[in-house]
Amino acid sequence: MENIIKSALHNYAQQKINLKSERTVDLSHLDGIISEYLDCFILIGYDMSNSQINFVHAKDQKDADALSAAINRFFYQSQNNIRPSNDD
Repeated sequence: MENIIKSALHNYAQQKINLKSERTVDLSHLDGIISEYLDCFILIGYDMSNSQINFVHAKDQKDADALSAAINRFFYQSQNNIRPSNDD
């Protein structure tokens, strides 16, 4: 019985590691694609598994400061104006 539990825990941990590796690779590919068009960006959303995605691409402090200002402007301007899209 102990071996079955150990095996189950090992398999579960391995699946989590594999999912995290796949997600890291996917985000890396996405980073490469978006970087072709944008110098710096913030990606916020949910993947197909309803896992939250928070990804920041900023090469230096100047880019990070610009993103911070842009996100603050976005929230200020869009306060109470965010509507769900009908893209389902």
